[in-house]
Order: sequence, then structure tokens, then C-alpha cells
Amino acid sequence: MRKFRLLLTATLLLITSLAWAQTKTIKGTVTDESGLPISFATISIKGTNIANAADDQGRYTIQARSGATLVVSATGYATKEAVIGSDVVNIILSPGNTQVVDEVMVIGYGAVKKKILQVLRR
Repeated sequence: MRKFRLLLTATLLLITSLAWAQTKTIKGTVTDESGLPISFATISIKGTNIANAADDQGRYTIQARSGATLVVSATGYATKEAVIGSDVVNIILSPGNTQVVDEVMVIGYGAVKKKILQVLRR
């Protein structure tokens, strides 16, 4: 009886630990304040290297456990964090500080052989 009780306790502890560490699929949509989808926003789980990108309609899926924190960012929008509470987490991003680039410098490097230069000069 004592061995059976010990085995039952060990089995219950194992099942509980597996259930606690279980991940689930989180789905949602990333939109701006007017309701338009934000294409290709980055969704990551805080404190890990797990990340995914939204599609062109702002929809995403990611594997995470309940209680984890999602970090959502996109170019031109402020980064937002949301705690996972259910299987669907919709995110609304507000415009952030953006800087307008007014100059672009393009530098090209290349080597041209002497024979090619002679052919081009003819």
C-alpha cells in the first residue's frame, strides 16, 4: 500500500508539472487606433527568443504559455506589451515617435577588370 501511494503521488506530481509548463497557440490581430491592420508587425514573448511576424492582414499566431507577456512592435508605432489571458489576444498600437529621413547616401563598391574596361571603351 505504501509503494502504491508513493507511485500515485509521483505520477500526480509529474502530470501537474507537465500541465503547468504546457504551451498553447495564441492568435490575434494587430491593428492601429483606426482599426486598420498593421502588416508584418513583430510579436515576441518577453524574456525569450521566441518571435513571429504578423501577415499582411495583421493576423498572427504564436506558441506561448498562459501568463506570458507578448511584446508587439512595428515601424512607426509605439511598442506595446500584453499579458496572455486567453487564446485570442488582439493588439491595438498607437503611433510612436518617428523620424523622417530626408537624405539617403548610397555607396557602391565594385572591381572591374581591365579587359572589361577595354571592351566597354570601344
